[in-house]
Amino acid sequence: MNASSVRSKPTMLDHLELELRRLPGVVGVGFSDEDGVLVVHVLAAVPEGLAALRRQIVQRTRVFVDRTLVIDLQEVRTRAPEGAERGRVKLVAVRVESFSQEMEVHLAHQGIHSVGRGSAGSPTEAVDATLQALTELGAELSFKVEAAAAPVEDESQQAVIVILEPEDDARGTRYGVAKGETIEEAAARATLHALNRYLSRGAPLSSAS
Repeated sequence: MNASSVRSKPTMLDHLELELRRLPGVVGVGFSDEDGVLVVHVLAAVPEGLAALRRQIVQRTRVFVDRTLVIDLQEVRTRAPEGAERGRVKLVAVRVESFSQEMEVHLAHQGIHSVGRGSAGSPTEAVDATLQALTELGAELSFKVEAAAAPVEDESQQAVIVILEPEDDARGTRYGVAKGETIEEAAARATLHALNRYLSRGAPLSSAS
């Protein structure tokens, strides 16, 4: 599956995103184009009523979109489960060099630190840098970036939605959404949001120095 970010009609999609974000429980919205089909990715924190939310999403999307589409609605946790913090990877810092426009993602896990590097200004680059830093920590990852987008800016923060596809059939698609003071920080946080539960349950983190 080869999806690319959809921005052929930015005004229409921007209005649609704002409309969907007004729905109760919606925490992230993104779009991708898969073989001519518009996929609307929605992350929602709704313990009950996902079916009702899906109907609302379809109704509102049809006002803006007159083409074949798929609604990809995923429930996400807005808080970590009790007792999960001890083993979670922490984002220490995201640093951007203004002169060279290079960025660094600094992570830590149980006293071990790592750094991933990339070019500033792109959410995809920030996701790749975060994956690089996780690998440096010893994480065994088999995911590729399906989408990483920052479709809406507010006055104080950036919001990024990240979709990670497994490179084999043994793992499911991972979704993450987060805000940050910069697009790089938001993308790094969204990547950890997508992977932290997976890392704590299945992907070992080595104690390598």
